[in-house]
Amino acid sequence: MFRGSAARSAAAALAVGVVAGSALVWGGGVANAAPAASSHTVPYTCKVPVIGTEHVSTKLTLSVAAKASAGSTVKLKVLLQPSGLPAVAITNVTVKSTLTVSGAQKGTVTVSTHFASGNSGSLKVDLAGKLKLTKAGTVHITAGSSASFALTNSIIGKTTITCTTKSKLPVLGSVTVSKASGKKLSVADKR
Repeated sequence: MFRGSAARSAAAALAVGVVAGSALVWGGGVANAAPAASSHTVPYTCKVPVIGTEHVSTKLTLSVAAKASAGSTVKLKVLLQPSGLPAVAITNVTVKSTLTVSGAQKGTVTVSTHFASGNSGSLKVDLAGKLKLTKAGTVHITAGSSASFALTNSIIGKTTITCTTKSKLPVLGSVTVSKASGKKLSVADKR
């Protein structure tokens, strides 16, 4: 029904642009961040309303503090940078993904963002989150296996695009966590 139509082409461009541009775009500066880790490319498969399945390669770079102490909270930012995507206007965009935490501490952390408008041809989306560090040791942060994008486009309207991957996910970065520094009481303080 939409095969070969302008609506199908625009929707496909939108889907690829949003997914590649946002799927895992967690980036930006962090005050106590380590130098940017190397970038990783992950292939995602996205379910796009009207269009169907799209395959998108996503470049991810994590910014996080290189060192912290147990009990502290670090800010996580991941940057995704698409290239060569068609330009399609999008508005009211919310992106969410869950990163895996492993090593000295196990769990997950959600990163997300919202922005009013953008263009998939030049889209840079910064996802942000916070991770409470509970144990000393090295904590690894791995790319999420899925991401969701709620957005509005003049052609396909309000929609949610979900992207997943079955490939091995790269460790985006690590934090060396030292033991919490505790003040010891002297004999005089105990009285």
